[in-house]
Amino acid sequence: MAQEGSYLCQVSGYDRAGHTVEVTGVVDIHQNAATMQDVISQIRSLNNQLTLKDKEIAILQSDLSSSKKQLDNVLLLQDNILQQIRNQSDEISDLGSDLTSLTSALHNESGEVQCGDLGGLSTEYPSEKSVHVKFTTPYDRKPNVMIAVKQAGVNPGMMGFFFNFITDVLLVDTHGFTLMCKVASGAHVEGLVVSWVSM
Repeated sequence: MAQEGSYLCQVSGYDRAGHTVEVTGVVDIHQNAATMQDVISQIRSLNNQLTLKDKEIAILQSDLSSSKKQLDNVLLLQDNILQQIRNQSDEISDLGSDLTSLTSALHNESGEVQCGDLGGLSTEYPSEKSVHVKFTTPYDRKPNVMIAVKQAGVNPGMMGFFFNFITDVLLVDTHGFTLMCKVASGAHVEGLVVSWVSM
């Protein structure tokens, strides 16, 4: 801080001719004391600056609040999109299941089983035979198997035994089934053929 008073500045030197030259100067400095008006003006200036800062802070807070709302809207939109994706994934999965069920429902196979000759008075032919049938393509679930006798020759023999035989499906799984062919005691069947359909 400058102090009041008179200040002397003296400079010595030489001119072009080589003579000594001395320059002297005096400066008086006076400091005016601050008045009440100066203090009030300074306080007003500081208050104005504070008010401007408060306005700037309010604007920044408003911008921050607006940005937060925009961010919330973006996050909400993102959640909605993700939910739509999940719903579409579920729909695709359901369609896949429906397609699998439809494909399974359309899957059917058929064929014939040669049981051959069964029974008779002698022991030349067995009275019962089990034949395992393997599906060409495995099923996704256990299918229904229906059978029907396609061909059977009857030879009751000299004793007049009656004609009696049984065909039945014993076991079914996704890969195949077991067919049982059987004749009654004393009866005889020649060339027994059984047709089957699975679906």
